[in-house]
Amino acid sequence: MFIQHIDSVIPAAGGVAVILAALRPPTGWCPPGEEERRNARRRRLLRLGVMLVTVSVIYLSVSFRRTTPVKAGPPPQEWAPLIEGGRFSVLLPALRTHSQSDERSALGLIRSHKWRAGADPDNVAYVFRYKDLPSGSVYTDPVATLDEMVKALRQTPGSKVHRTERISVDGFPGIHIEGELNGVPQETRAVVTRTRLYILVRAAKKGAAPADDPFFDSFSLAGL
Repeated sequence: MFIQHIDSVIPAAGGVAVILAALRPPTGWCPPGEEERRNARRRRLLRLGVMLVTVSVIYLSVSFRRTTPVKAGPPPQEWAPLIEGGRFSVLLPALRTHSQSDERSALGLIRSHKWRAGADPDNVAYVFRYKDLPSGSVYTDPVATLDEMVKALRQTPGSKVHRTERISVDGFPGIHIEGELNGVPQETRAVVTRTRLYILVRAAKKGAAPADDPFFDSFSLAGL
């Protein structure tokens, strides 16, 4: 940073040197009239030194404002629907990634789809996920499935469950969970249909979650 502004530091130092020279008291005898001429030269040097320092300081101040990097704020959050015709719809941040995984179970293959989303994931992050049971299998006790999910969250290292609330989404049982993971506030909503478990998660640092966040309320199973 100093090297970037050397062109203004050197004149400032020169100005200080000129001021010091102007303020140095005269030495030795001088003929009549010479003292007044010396004083006039000292005043001119003093004005010159003050001008050099002032101009350099102003330039340096402006230059620092121009070159000091300003931390950019997070990009604006844009929302876009995620829809599977006849199954579900939800609003997610437009900036998102999708992954798929398969899990072997006693009933057969369980396929999961997961979306991670958020324009500023270091402060607010979203996850939307669902799991399909193997063909021919159904959730015979959705409430028990939801209870097991809460139990699993309580047993997860770094996870805390502060509050749970039974909900219903278009006639299907669900649960809303408020808690935290590794100190970061986290809300989770899970809904069980006959063959699917839907999970919605928002992790947001304190004060970072938008007041008009449409994520949870936008989730719909009205097509089923």
